[in-house]
This record gives sequence, structure tokens and C-alpha cells, in this order.
Amino acid sequence: MKTLFLAFVPLFAAWAGVEKFCADPASAELLNKTGEASVTACDAAERRKLPAPRVNLQVNVASATRAPWIIANGWRFLRNPGGKYFYEASAGKATLAMAEAFAYNADAGFKIDPADAEQAGRMLAFLRALPESDLPPMSDFAFVDDGTGVAGEAMNLMTRRNLLYAVVRQPDSRYAFTVVPGNDEFPRKLAANPGNFATAVRQKLTDEKRSIRLYGSEMAIIRAAGDGKAARLHILNYADRPLEGIRLRVRGAYSKADVHAFTQADAAATEFVVEDGFTEFSIPQMGVYAVVDLR
Repeated sequence: MKTLFLAFVPLFAAWAGVEKFCADPASAELLNKTGEASVTACDAAERRKLPAPRVNLQVNVASATRAPWIIANGWRFLRNPGGKYFYEASAGKATLAMAEAFAYNADAGFKIDPADAEQAGRMLAFLRALPESDLPPMSDFAFVDDGTGVAGEAMNLMTRRNLLYAVVRQPDSRYAFTVVPGNDEFPRKLAANPGNFATAVRQKLTDEKRSIRLYGSEMAIIRAAGDGKAARLHILNYADRPLEGIRLRVRGAYSKADVHAFTQADAAATEFVVEDGFTEFSIPQMGVYAVVDLR
């Protein structure tokens, strides 16, 4: 059996993506008036529009229940990392949109609700104050993106389930394995159901060989970078309330975790354990966004 390894592909040189941010003229004026941080103005018409990140509650007709559905844009950034994007952030979603774009080092513009200007300014200041990091993204396997909608939905579900992958154009031997939609192992019929497809990929990878696992919430998405000696985890909370008691399991033996949580100066990792080649720790509570630096 082929040994699993972490392949690191330099999709970007640094995580200081906030310097790429801009806003439509009205929003830029609002943000600049807050005194927290400034952005330049840009034209939304020149950028690809993105849905506001959030959770939708969808009615399950079969069971008459309401199931959460995360609307997130990480897979779009992975598909086209060189693109220029624009969020029309609905009320209360500006900070999450900014955190999401920063986590993926996206070139993003924003239109924000006037009532969110102060919090959005604070988020910009928080992002600029984060320690610099220049680590390559973690990937447990490769995924061949053929540009189709089916492949896009598969990427969406894999990202939402915190499966770490690198987007490639053809199978790449640097990775433990490559997922190719439409081949015998992952046929088109399977790919047509993104949930089943993501489950099949997870089963092939196995939970024991995943670089990152998060317990305690289905509303968080992780973007991770690392080189085996240090790691940075971006935790994005898509719920409309704080996350409580989440626990993370990270491949590698680290001695310390520094937690930087938006609006929580005293955030810290608890129940820190290093065992069997993995580091585990808990975060008692976090709001919309937190960054964990492991070393």
C-alpha cells in the first residue's frame, strides 16, 4: 500500500491576503471612516460576484426536518486562485466574508451593509495584526478539476467536510492518491451526488490518515497550511452563533498552540495532548473566525 504523505504545493507565497482587499466606493468610504483600517475602492463590475457566506436551513421533505446547508466559497478560490472576486455581503455577514477571503488568500472586494461598517473595520484591523506566516497549504490528496459543474459541486462538498485536497489538471504522483471524477473508481454516476462522492473520497483516505479533523460542529470549515514543523489553521464559523467546545486533531507533534480569535483577546487552546504522531486540543468558544498557529 502506498504510504500517505503530505504534499505541499505553493499556491501562494503568504497569507497576508488582506492587502488584496478593496470595496465599492460607498463601502470603502464607510470603512475608512471607522478609523480601524482602510481599503481602496474598486469596481464590482470587473469582478466575479460571490454569494454571501452563510447557513441556509433547508426543509427535508421526506422527514419534515430542517437541515443546515453551508454556503461557502472556498472551493471557488481553490478552483481559480488567480481570480478577482466580489462579495455583496448581506447584513451581518461582512466579517465572515472577509475572514473567508483572507483564509484562502483571495483577491476580493466587498459591498457591506452600513450597519456592519464598524465590525468590518475591526475585522480588517484584526487580519492585519495577525502574525505573518508563509506556509504552504496542506493537501492529503489531489483532485482533477475538469471545469464542470459536477466537479465544482464535488469540490464544494469536500471542502465543507474539511477534506484537504490540491486541485490539479491531471493525476499527480506527488500525492498519496488522485481523485479523478469519471474514472472507474469515481464514476460520473457517483459524482452526480456530491454528498456520496465526498463520502467515497473520505473512505478512500480514511479518517486515520487525515491531516486535520474537527469535532463538535458541522458549521466550521478549516483551511490549513503547514510544513511539518509549523502549521496555521484558519477556522471559519458559518453558524449564526459562537462555536462551543470544538476539538481539533492535527497530524504532527507540536508543543504549543497560539489562538488568535476575532473579538476574543483571551482565546486559548485547552486540553492540549500530543500522542501517536497527532496533536489534539480544544477551543472552549470562538466567534466567526479564529486562527491557530502551531509550532
